[in-house]
Amino acid sequence: MCNVTDMINNNMMKDYLNYSRDTEGVELQADGSYIAKCWNKLVQDIFDKGSSHVRAVLSWAVVSPARYAVMQKLPVPSTCPFCQQTVAPTWDHQVWECSFFHETRPSTKPSCPLTQVVGWPSVDEDHTTLEHMARIRAATLSDRYRCE
Repeated sequence: MCNVTDMINNNMMKDYLNYSRDTEGVELQADGSYIAKCWNKLVQDIFDKGSSHVRAVLSWAVVSPARYAVMQKLPVPSTCPFCQQTVAPTWDHQVWECSFFHETRPSTKPSCPLTQVVGWPSVDEDHTTLEHMARIRAATLSDRYRCE
């Protein structure tokens, strides 16, 4: 069983942030200041009860089309496969800008950077962002592995 505290303690967060900074343009600090705002027990409870997509988002197991291309040593796509806009389909684009996912997007961007990137609810946010991200992950995987 995955434990949220263990994910933090084994440097998963630091690795994610360093990798994301290079491939997704994420600029977060791995100094722990944001973790204090995010409720460890709350996140653990959500993880334990969540769907596979919720668990994946909470544990940083999300691979945007842009990141997937980098992992496959391919050029980063210049068009989003969902909204068809001429923009790299990064996780940030999918979650906060992509018109295809506008119906489930929260009306305001959360203040906690961990919530913005991996859906961790903090003191002043609910689960709306996490559910939105889980739907995006499901759609991304469906698009990636669809039968042609």
